[in-house]
Amino acid sequence: GQKYTPIEKAGVYVPGGTAAYPSTVLMDTIPAKVAGVPRVVMVTPPQRDGSLSAYTLAAAALAGVDEVYAVGGAQAIGAVAYGTESIPACDKIVGPGNATLPGRVLAAVERLVAQSPREDVTRASLDNRGVIVVADTLDAAAEAVNVVAPEHLELHCEDAMGLLGKIRNAGAIFVGAWSSEPLGDYVAGPNHTLPTGGTARFSNPLGVYDFQKRSSVISYTPEGLLADAPAVQAMAQAEGLWAHALSVGMRRRLAESGEKRYEDAAAACEGANRVAWPR
Repeated sequence: GQKYTPIEKAGVYVPGGTAAYPSTVLMDTIPAKVAGVPRVVMVTPPQRDGSLSAYTLAAAALAGVDEVYAVGGAQAIGAVAYGTESIPACDKIVGPGNATLPGRVLAAVERLVAQSPREDVTRASLDNRGVIVVADTLDAAAEAVNVVAPEHLELHCEDAMGLLGKIRNAGAIFVGAWSSEPLGDYVAGPNHTLPTGGTARFSNPLGVYDFQKRSSVISYTPEGLLADAPAVQAMAQAEGLWAHALSVGMRRRLAESGEKRYEDAAAACEGANRVAWPR
């Protein structure tokens, strides 16, 4: 069986400084609270005047953030990871990461970047990390996507839903020309805190499950023990773990004899380790 319990303290990193991201507050805090996390700690960098965005704080109040600290950058992550005199160490830290028909795409990108109030930041990102890949077929394009494992993927093609099955590695997939990425950022429903840096190959968008942990639950009957004990003893012998084999062997002897009182185990289980151990 499995037993699910929420983690005790979750740290939420919300970008700030030159922009406000109340949507990230909601995306990261609501799943934690639904999971039952009793203490959500938010860290966010202050604006240039030292204050915090009113939108960010309003979102924190609505979502149920328990504590807010005006600190950002790597030092904020370190503080939440290890704890300081004023900021508690948390069990888990979540937050958003940051890390195309060629001629027409380049022209459109250039035109839009020139109009952007964040032109410097956008242009630097494109210069350092931007790439256009030209593929001969949609199958080849899908394989390129699977290699990159993008945080966001928009499928702008005929029968976009038919291509979806060939995508193995992507954080959030926007299917069809009407499915713009900001819809997912704000109102569509799925979380916009996504695996970055190629980690979509092995991880998922943030969800309630990220704020819970599993405990394995194992409970045997005497009959079940008798069925599995020989395999356990053989494995224990192969690994050289004498006491592991003995632990199961004692219970095996009790189950075979019908003895129910564990206090008599020592008398009933002499020679219970039925494997040959090298001296």
